[in-house]
Amino acid sequence: MARKKHRVGIVGLGFGRAHIPAFQANGCEVVAVCQRNQETARSVAARYNVPGVFERWERMLEETKPDIVVIASPPNLHREIALRAFEQGAHVLCEKPLAMTAAEGRDMVEAARRAQRVGMTSFNWRFIPAMQRFHSLVEEGGVGRLFHAAGRWLGARWADEAAPSTWRMDRAQAGHGAMGDMGVHLIDMVRWNFG
Repeated sequence: MARKKHRVGIVGLGFGRAHIPAFQANGCEVVAVCQRNQETARSVAARYNVPGVFERWERMLEETKPDIVVIASPPNLHREIALRAFEQGAHVLCEKPLAMTAAEGRDMVEAARRAQRVGMTSFNWRFIPAMQRFHSLVEEGGVGRLFHAAGRWLGARWADEAAPSTWRMDRAQAGHGAMGDMGVHLIDMVRWNFG
């Protein structure tokens, strides 16, 4: 019996575009992309042979009925998109930070439970081979007894003041600054590896 080919819709094509080849390489059909900037949306869709191009996520969900929704929009939209996707019976992969508040995050988790669907935050560092190897070593006791863990993140992506500002620089849309955007990966690594 052939495996079902999952239909994927992606909201937000900043980092969201990175998910397209990953899903396609794993036998999924990316049926639609959604981005306010339609020039970007059409360009990304053409590059990856995605048939549906939408400006409004509501229309994308309604018209394409994806099995999986990737939410890579600004965080202030995550909750609303996720709740609608779960209501429609889709699984959700949501970029971090998951939500603007803990209460919004709980709403999303409860919606996933009610719909009996997977809701997952995109903690992709867990899938980096070096990180998986380290995790195995920790689990097997191969690094000895650990007393302390520290993490650092170095990046210059937004250091160029001449670069156009993005939603990440707007607290109303992003909410959590550098800690919510990238620092959560370090927190996830500590929790995953050391409990």
